[in-house]
Parts: sequence; C-alpha cells; structure tokens
Amino acid sequence: MSLLRTLVLAALAGLALGLGGAWLFRPAVPNFGPTTVELLGSPRPDFTLADPAGQLRRLADFDGRALLINFWATWCAPCIREMPLLQKLADSRTETLTVLGIAIDEPGAVDEFLERLQISYPNLLAGEQSDAIQAAFGNPGRMLPFSVLVDADGIIRWQHLGELDQDLIEPALTRAGVE
Repeated sequence: MSLLRTLVLAALAGLALGLGGAWLFRPAVPNFGPTTVELLGSPRPDFTLADPAGQLRRLADFDGRALLINFWATWCAPCIREMPLLQKLADSRTETLTVLGIAIDEPGAVDEFLERLQISYPNLLAGEQSDAIQAAFGNPGRMLPFSVLVDADGIIRWQHLGELDQDLIEPALTRAGVE
C-alpha cells in the first residue's frame, strides 16, 4: 500500500509540475489592438459603394437627416435577428431617419437575402473596401453587427458593437434628436 501511495503522489506531483510549467511558459496572447475606436463627435467619413443592383452611391447622398448605418453579413446570426427592428425603424421614421445597411458579403448573396427577408431600406456592398470602411467608422476589429448613428449634420453621435434591440436604440435616437 505504501508503494502504491508513493507512486500516486509522485504521479500527481509530476502532473502538477507539468501543468505549472506549461502555464508559466505559455505563449503570450497577441494584441490585435482595440476592437472598436470611439469616434463620437467626429464627422462621418465618405465612401462610394455599389448597391446590390450595381449602382454607385456616396454616403454623402444620404446627408440631410439622421443616418443609422448598420454593418452586417448574411452569415451573421445577430445581424439577421436585428434586421426586422431596423426595417421597423426605417418604416416608422421616414422623415427623420435613413437606415442604411452596409453588407460585408458577396453581391449575389446580399440581393437574394434582402428579397427573402423583405428588407426595403437601402443597402450598399462594402466589397474590397470593407476593412477600410469599418475602420473609418471605428470598427478596426471588423466584428459584426456594428452600428453607427450619424446626425443630420453628418456628425457621429453613437456607435454600438453587437445586436441592437429597441431598448438600446431608442435612447440613442432621442439623444441624437431623431423623433
């Protein structure tokens, strides 16, 4: 019994030393930089992007009223879940707010997807400019969904990484003066 006990204790000590050594000499976690960058109070950047039909549109084309920009993709489950709320906002605030989707996806997939979900608010395709556009709006980590609220004067008033819900967006719209 004494020999068995000694072997078990030696095995446990070896295991503890091995795990401790592995933890102590583990590789450092790389620092990829910030997930988002706060740009509140900054002017909205301008880009020219194609819509799903291939027509080029500038973000400046939407100036003159508040703009809720939502970065999304067809493969992003939270993006899909928030789309009915975005459609409802677009339908209920036609005079004061434009909802604009920017798809991080293939053109064919986006067009079919929007039709199937009956999404009628404008959408543009990020295409090859995807990384630059997301970084310019404060999302260098390119995580989705990501939303930015720009006031009627073109100033960024609110940014949010993650799925939107009514309780989250309503106060942001109110603070930005969107009725």
